[in-house]
Amino acid sequence: MLIASEVSSIVEHVDDILRKDFNKQLFNPKEPDQIRLLKLRVWSERYCVSVRYILSKLVPYFERLANKHSNRFGTSKGLGTTIAVLTGPAAEAFIKDVISKDYSDGENVIAWKEERRLEALALVEKDEAEDIAIKQPKGILHYVLIKDYVAAYEKRISRIKNNEEKITKKIAKQPWRGNPFR
Repeated sequence: MLIASEVSSIVEHVDDILRKDFNKQLFNPKEPDQIRLLKLRVWSERYCVSVRYILSKLVPYFERLANKHSNRFGTSKGLGTTIAVLTGPAAEAFIKDVISKDYSDGENVIAWKEERRLEALALVEKDEAEDIAIKQPKGILHYVLIKDYVAAYEKRISRIKNNEEKITKKIAKQPWRGNPFR
């Protein structure tokens, strides 16, 4: 059941990207091809780039190859290649090369970790916000002196930072694959 939902999720995601970015679409891929598309998500996690980035590099490359070898020009609504080729070992080698050129210093890993950290913190803060009623800060007109307002503001910001640090330490202790807090 879980794999079926993951497969349908990645097929919809890839089809959406192809339609919006390339004016192409998947024409009812068969089950083996749908399962092959999961490789794009695996590569996304392995190389710390988005599926959109992977497709933005692979689709034009294989379309150029197909046009070169078949003497056809222009674009078609289809991929221009098979899903097996798009997710094969040659495609993975090409993606590795492109990533090493585009992100020579590993910026993709840093950005990926930061995105995952923010997602995890947002989930934890959402859960805690449901448990504890969030108190709205008082406006500047509530205070008689500006220094009182500034002191209250600094106190609130330091409390928020301390809370985020506690959450970060708590999440860092939890073992899961790809934990960005470790």
